[in-house]
Amino acid sequence: MPSPLNDARSLPGEPPSLDLGSPRRLALRQRLADLAYLSLVTTGWFAGNLLGVLGCAVVFFIVLSAGQWDAFFLQVDNLTTRYVEADIGRRGLFEHYLVQTFMLLFVGITLLRAPGFIRRVRRELAEAPRP
Repeated sequence: MPSPLNDARSLPGEPPSLDLGSPRRLALRQRLADLAYLSLVTTGWFAGNLLGVLGCAVVFFIVLSAGQWDAFFLQVDNLTTRYVEADIGRRGLFEHYLVQTFMLLFVGITLLRAPGFIRRVRRELAEAPRP
């Protein structure tokens, strides 16, 4: 198979033509590239939303402690001590409420941020260079 540089179809002094394949193959490659981009961007966006929800827990304790670091760590220590001393039923109930609260926050933050994310991704895909 001749390389593009040694291709007999190109004239001397002209840049060699790169045959990227049929238009159908180009369209498939572009769709796969768009799909890869979309999956990476969406994964990163969901990870950012998750970190935002976890940050809400930290902000809750900071507000609860009135912005004082010693009070912040006392509140976290108080929660930790009570969790360790609780029986299995209480721990399960606490974990259930905690998961429900985090899921509600996650869904809420995701729904609030979704329209901007969709506009941004559509704009970036429309502005992407095409071969």
